Amino acid sequence: MTRTHFTIHQDGQRIFSTPDIDQAVNGAKTRATETGRDVSVVAHYLDAPDKEVIFHADGTAAHIWKIDRGEPFVPKFGEIYRNAGGGRFECMSRVNDLGFATMRNVKSGWQFIAKEIIRYCDGSIEWSHSVGGQFMEVSA
Repeated sequence: MTRTHFTIHQDGQRIFSTPDIDQAVNGAKTRATETGRDVSVVAHYLDAPDKEVIFHADGTAAHIWKIDRGEPFVPKFGEIYRNAGGGRFECMSRVNDLGFATMRNVKSGWQFIAKEIIRYCDGSIEWSHSVGGQFMEVSA
């Protein structure tokens, strides 16, 4: 697929257009946060249908993977990351440099080994699958 540009919309009005994914994502995130309303980013392609992502005021995005395949990512011990669904996960340990890490859901205490972690241009992370999950105590 050959991506040509991105168009940013809010409340049915075109805000701006850019060929740069980082500019589109950062601009949409900022506008959503500042206005408290959803912002749409539409990726336009030469050889495929348009794809839309919605950025919410709380910093989450719906379907970011539609416009960004993500990059392999190795989280840092002790850092807390937001996944694409809005959950917050703390890196408890790195298992290796291939994107495997022990992660813990900050809210529920569910701890697991996340495999093949990627990071999207909006800063959120995801992983292909996980193993060894168990609940750990959560401090209030």
